[in-house]
Amino acid sequence: MRYLVLLILLSLSLPTFDLDAYERGVWQKNEAAIKLLNQQQFEQALALLIEADRESPDNAVIRKNIAMGYFGAGQQQIHAGNYGRAAELLQEGKGYNDQEPRLWLLRGIALMKNGTFGEAESELNEALAMTGDEPRVLGQLGQLYYETDRMFEAVDIWQRALFLDSGNASLAARLEKAERELKVEKELDRYYSGHFILSYAENSKADVGGAILDALEEAYTWSGAKLGHYPERQTPVILYTQHQFSGLTGSPEWAAGLYDGKIRLSIGGLTRVSSNVKALLAHEFMHVMVREMAGNRVPFWLNEGLAELAAREQDNPALVQLEATLADGKLFAMQELEGEFRAIAPKRIGLAYEQSYSFVSYLIDRFGWYQMAELLPLFKSGSGTRDAIDLVYGDYGVGFVSLERDWRRQL
Repeated sequence: MRYLVLLILLSLSLPTFDLDAYERGVWQKNEAAIKLLNQQQFEQALALLIEADRESPDNAVIRKNIAMGYFGAGQQQIHAGNYGRAAELLQEGKGYNDQEPRLWLLRGIALMKNGTFGEAESELNEALAMTGDEPRVLGQLGQLYYETDRMFEAVDIWQRALFLDSGNASLAARLEKAERELKVEKELDRYYSGHFILSYAENSKADVGGAILDALEEAYTWSGAKLGHYPERQTPVILYTQHQFSGLTGSPEWAAGLYDGKIRLSIGGLTRVSSNVKALLAHEFMHVMVREMAGNRVPFWLNEGLAELAAREQDNPALVQLEATLADGKLFAMQELEGEFRAIAPKRIGLAYEQSYSFVSYLIDRFGWYQMAELLPLFKSGSGTRDAIDLVYGDYGVGFVSLERDWRRQL
């Protein structure tokens, strides 16, 4: 990845023959640090620059370079999925240059990715005040409004951004999607609980909003107790008709739910909340938990396996006969279930979910929920599947390869 660090290079033009030995040493450190910054070696560069700053306090050029070093380091941490650490580094950078709006913008992005939306909004608004109607800042602020279910505000600010940056195809696509969603969602009624915002078309035959929120709160309590994590923000939950769901999400026919920052369910027109519906709600809320704890890098078999495990606390549908499938040699290798299930043939999708559930259940039955709670954050920090599993379960003398082998054996 290329890091967009614009460095302050004024020191390179200074005539070194006019400087005494002490000052030359300071500028030499600065110039060495610039080379390191351009090589994306931010920690080493910052060490040199901070040393130079101690030797030459209040040197504007060096302090601006320090701020850019923190900017690059923060960007690097965001790329690695370490959003909390990125926010810390960018806050440090602001102390060296309080006139650099990119530090506020990037910190807002890091906080938003970390789920800290209130603080992220403050950072983005400060960046907007510093830059005026800068399209990049407007775009990120619109994303925050979208993810916190403030759809009218998201559409409004994205329209402003696109007016200023009419060639931005990504922004145009986001705006078009949000406008389609808003057209449907503005007709829906809203209901609130401590941790959820529910939107659906109230059915005249039955008011199921309260029962749905109760089921979601039960899922929140159960999942939180198992994984030791309780999301702070209210999660938007939207109930669509099948036609609305397919049109807005582009999901395959077999999908009944989707989590993309909002829980979207194809169960509009409910007249009662059955155990099957509770299972679907628990399944999708577990995706919320996994996203918060593990980010977007978690393997699909783990994400879906945990979601199925949560669902089957509510409902226990007929299971695929894994033993018979194993005897036929038709099980997936777990590595085949790392990526999105959309690519799997529809006739095999049931097996993909069942196998994911079986393997995750095996891990939890054998080692417990505590180890699972330790495993998930490793993906957020950039670990691969095998490395993360080997690290967490290595103390038991097992790794990813031996666990998969033993799981197949116990089938």
